Amino acid sequence: MTALEHTSTDVVGHHDEQVRRATAGWLIAQRSPQTVRAYRTALRQWHTWCDQHHVDPLHPGRQEMQAWVAWMSKVHGYSDATVRARHSAIKSWHAELAAEGLRTGPDPHHRLRLPDVPHEPKARLLDDTEVTALVVAARELTLPAEAAVLLMATM
Repeated sequence: MTALEHTSTDVVGHHDEQVRRATAGWLIAQRSPQTVRAYRTALRQWHTWCDQHHVDPLHPGRQEMQAWVAWMSKVHGYSDATVRARHSAIKSWHAELAAEGLRTGPDPHHRLRLPDVPHEPKARLLDDTEVTALVVAARELTLPAEAAVLLMATM
């Protein structure tokens, strides 16, 4: 078994060679190792759920996708962000299979009801008290540190 085949065999299992190769290519094309791990986890979970519920993982209906989303939230207790991330992985996989001509039919992800995840900026501005404390701390270190903090604070 080649490294390419091994990459996808454990997450798509019994599917044909074309699906395994497309899945391996899709995983390998991801930029981040964390994304690959997350996608592999989502694929394993999706296939397990499909096996348990007698659903074709390549051609689910919209109601089956909705049932999986509800199962992740209500039965498994995943956070809203995790549910959205796992769904996004499967949606991306289905899109890859469609692009390769291995998946046809209606889009089961269209108009799916997903949990809301509020957008929170990852960075925030320091308030005046925090900037002052940072300048005082930098002043106690070195003159270049103080200059750097003052320069950043004025931007």
